Amino acid sequence: MPKIADNLLAAPLPGRKHKPKTGYSNLVSHVRTTHANYESAMRDATVAATGTLLPWSKETRQYTKLNPISEETLTAIMEAVTNAVENAIGYEMPESFGLIIDGWTHGTEHYRAIYGCYETKTGLQYPLLSLASVVEEPDDHLNAESHLKAIKRFLPFFVNKRLADLLGVPLVGFASHRLNLAVRDFLQPSESDLEEVQQLMRKLRTLNQAVKLRSPVFLSSRTTYRKLAALLASLRGVESVSKGLQVEGFTLLHGRDLFDCLIEIRPSFSKYLAPDADIVHSPEFEQAVVKVLAGEIALLNEDEAAALEPFKLSYMLLVALPPTSNIVERLFSVARAVLRHERHSLSPMMLETILFLKMNAPRWDVATVE
Repeated sequence: MPKIADNLLAAPLPGRKHKPKTGYSNLVSHVRTTHANYESAMRDATVAATGTLLPWSKETRQYTKLNPISEETLTAIMEAVTNAVENAIGYEMPESFGLIIDGWTHGTEHYRAIYGCYETKTGLQYPLLSLASVVEEPDDHLNAESHLKAIKRFLPFFVNKRLADLLGVPLVGFASHRLNLAVRDFLQPSESDLEEVQQLMRKLRTLNQAVKLRSPVFLSSRTTYRKLAALLASLRGVESVSKGLQVEGFTLLHGRDLFDCLIEIRPSFSKYLAPDADIVHSPEFEQAVVKVLAGEIALLNEDEAAALEPFKLSYMLLVALPPTSNIVERLFSVARAVLRHERHSLSPMMLETILFLKMNAPRWDVATVE
């Protein structure tokens, strides 16, 4: 075998042509043919002879001042901090509180995220309570009954209409979802024009194709361009409402005001945004909450007063009820970033622990770890 340097040898290349997608088989065939004793040679090799197989470990350590820690110790500390944060949330949480619930599927796992919502002396609180896998038993299913069973695993009681019916509690719908449905119907007449834009974006989604945007790119006709420009202008108000729904501290009263203004501009949106729309699960409850937050308790009718009867001593809780669950959607975006291609082996329990500590970071510090 020819020698290149003191510690490098060049293996002779086989004299046959390599076919596509046969790199591994060609390599194995070459090693077995040219180095028949490769197994014993590798087995007899020592660290001193071959050098360390993990040079990155030494390089990584030189860029940090933290002491080395084993996986078992790190996991134990994370579990201890998680328990401390859970106790802090339990101590802070009042007897009456709300829940923000949504689901997320990644691969074959279906997760159910639950945030608490309540008010304390320091302001509104939205701690992450759980991000657990729904299907844990062989007979579990992704229906309302299984969601209820999963919730009962960590709470005495309390993401959909069926679950609210089973619990006998009012359900505040996802305001952003209602807005998306209204916009979808509004865009239906322009579906063909929007499809042209979608096809263009598919062609230009790669880097090489995107470079072509530097050259003039035209749609099929000037008429189509005018239609899309007018459509974009008509959606300016919708964009501001959508962003407004995601503001922290946004209440049902704020959401109702925005929806009413949008209905005045686009009456067709009332199909989904009206207070008594068919999609609203508990219209009396939502309208009653809006009136209470607006200081119009005297205007409550009989049905609205009955809907608020269980909460008559807890009106302060109504301020903490958000009109949308964007906080959960942001959690799913973070979870998707954590579960990158090289981290698919993370167990659901470890993923929940990591995100629980990340989302509830203001509730623990170095003192908690120590």
